[in-house]
Amino acid sequence: MDRNYSREEIREIRELVVTRWTESYALYANNSTSSSDTTPQSKEPVSKWTLQVEDDGSDVLAPNIDNIQHYLDEPVLPKKTLQLVGGVMMYWHSRSSECPGLSRMGSDFCSAPGKFNI
Repeated sequence: MDRNYSREEIREIRELVVTRWTESYALYANNSTSSSDTTPQSKEPVSKWTLQVEDDGSDVLAPNIDNIQHYLDEPVLPKKTLQLVGGVMMYWHSRSSECPGLSRMGSDFCSAPGKFNI
Protein backbone atom coordinates (compact mmCIF):
# COMPACT_ATOMS: atom_id res chain seq x y z
CA MET A 1 0.00 0.00 0.00
CA ASP A 2 2.26 2.80 -1.25
CA ARG A 3 -0.51 5.33 -2.11
CA ASN A 4 1.47 6.42 -5.16
CA TYR A 5 4.57 7.46 -3.20
CA SER A 6 7.93 6.75 -4.82
CA ARG A 7 10.38 4.38 -3.11
CA GLU A 8 12.51 7.40 -2.19
CA GLU A 9 9.54 9.19 -0.60
CA ILE A 10 8.64 6.06 1.35
CA ARG A 11 12.24 5.73 2.56
CA GLU A 12 12.24 9.38 3.71
CA ILE A 13 8.90 8.95 5.50
CA ARG A 14 10.18 5.82 7.26
CA GLU A 15 13.29 7.72 8.38
CA LEU A 16 11.12 10.52 9.79
CA VAL A 17 8.93 8.02 11.65
CA VAL A 18 11.97 6.21 13.10
CA THR A 19 13.50 9.53 14.17
CA ARG A 20 10.28 10.59 15.87
CA TRP A 21 10.04 7.18 17.58
CA THR A 22 13.62 7.42 18.85
CA GLU A 23 13.19 10.98 20.13
CA SER A 24 9.81 10.64 21.80
CA TYR A 25 8.54 7.08 22.21
CA ALA A 26 11.36 4.53 22.50
CA LEU A 27 11.67 5.31 26.21
CA TYR A 28 8.19 3.88 26.76
CA ALA A 29 8.77 0.68 24.79
CA ASN A 30 8.88 -2.71 26.45
CA ASN A 31 12.30 -4.31 26.54
CA SER A 32 10.48 -7.63 26.74
CA THR A 33 7.07 -8.65 25.48
CA SER A 34 5.82 -9.62 28.94
CA SER A 35 6.14 -6.27 30.72
CA SER A 36 3.02 -4.11 31.02
CA ASP A 37 4.65 -1.12 32.76
CA THR A 38 4.23 2.04 30.68
CA THR A 39 6.84 4.15 32.44
CA PRO A 40 10.08 4.99 30.63
CA GLN A 41 12.51 2.07 30.85
CA SER A 42 15.88 3.58 29.90
CA LYS A 43 17.46 6.10 27.60
CA GLU A 44 19.08 3.36 25.51
CA PRO A 45 17.48 2.59 22.13
CA VAL A 46 15.22 -0.43 22.28
CA SER A 47 16.41 -3.29 20.12
CA LYS A 48 14.28 -4.89 17.44
CA TRP A 49 15.11 -8.15 19.27
CA THR A 50 14.66 -9.17 22.90
CA LEU A 51 15.91 -12.07 24.98
CA GLN A 52 13.03 -14.13 26.34
CA VAL A 53 13.12 -17.00 28.81
CA GLU A 54 11.10 -20.01 27.71
CA ASP A 55 9.09 -22.27 30.08
CA ASP A 56 11.98 -24.77 30.13
CA GLY A 57 14.39 -22.02 31.26
CA SER A 58 16.19 -21.66 27.94
CA ASP A 59 16.92 -18.24 26.47
CA VAL A 60 15.43 -17.42 23.07
CA LEU A 61 16.04 -14.36 20.91
CA ALA A 62 12.61 -13.18 19.74
CA PRO A 63 11.28 -10.09 17.96
CA ASN A 64 10.53 -7.17 20.24
CA ILE A 65 7.01 -6.31 19.10
CA ASP A 66 7.12 -2.90 20.82
CA ASN A 67 9.67 -1.51 18.37
CA ILE A 68 9.15 0.80 15.41
CA GLN A 69 11.32 -1.28 13.06
CA HIS A 70 9.29 -4.41 13.83
CA TYR A 71 6.06 -2.44 13.28
CA LEU A 72 7.22 -0.97 9.95
CA ASP A 73 8.27 -4.42 8.72
CA GLU A 74 4.83 -5.92 9.44
CA PRO A 75 2.15 -6.06 6.73
CA VAL A 76 -0.57 -3.40 6.77
CA LEU A 77 -3.55 -4.38 8.92
CA PRO A 78 -6.69 -5.17 6.96
CA LYS A 79 -9.43 -2.56 7.29
CA LYS A 80 -11.76 -5.28 8.59
CA THR A 81 -9.44 -5.92 11.56
CA LEU A 82 -9.57 -2.26 12.56
CA GLN A 83 -13.36 -2.23 12.19
CA LEU A 84 -13.71 -5.32 14.40
CA VAL A 85 -11.90 -3.64 17.31
CA GLY A 86 -13.84 -0.39 16.94
CA GLY A 87 -11.49 1.72 14.84
CA VAL A 88 -7.89 2.89 14.84
CA MET A 89 -7.95 4.52 18.29
CA MET A 90 -9.49 1.43 19.90
CA TYR A 91 -6.89 -0.74 18.14
CA TRP A 92 -4.04 1.24 19.69
CA HIS A 93 -5.79 1.28 23.08
CA SER A 94 -6.16 -2.51 22.93
CA ARG A 95 -2.42 -2.85 22.27
CA SER A 96 -1.35 -0.55 25.15
CA SER A 97 -0.33 -3.30 27.59
CA GLU A 98 1.47 -5.35 24.93
CA CYS A 99 3.13 -2.44 23.09
CA PRO A 100 3.10 0.68 25.28
CA GLY A 101 5.55 2.64 23.13
CA LEU A 102 3.88 1.91 19.80
CA SER A 103 0.44 2.35 21.34
CA ARG A 104 1.37 5.78 22.66
CA MET A 105 2.83 6.83 19.30
CA GLY A 106 -0.12 5.44 17.33
CA SER A 107 -2.64 7.16 19.62
CA ASP A 108 -0.78 10.47 19.42
CA PHE A 109 -0.56 10.38 15.62
CA CYS A 110 -4.20 9.34 15.20
CA SER A 111 -5.52 11.99 17.58
CA ALA A 112 -3.48 14.91 16.21
CA PRO A 113 -5.70 17.63 14.79
CA GLY A 114 -5.82 17.87 11.02
CA LYS A 115 -4.68 20.87 9.06
CA PHE A 116 -7.34 23.03 7.44
CA ASN A 117 -7.59 26.45 5.88
CA ILE A 118 -10.19 29.00 6.88
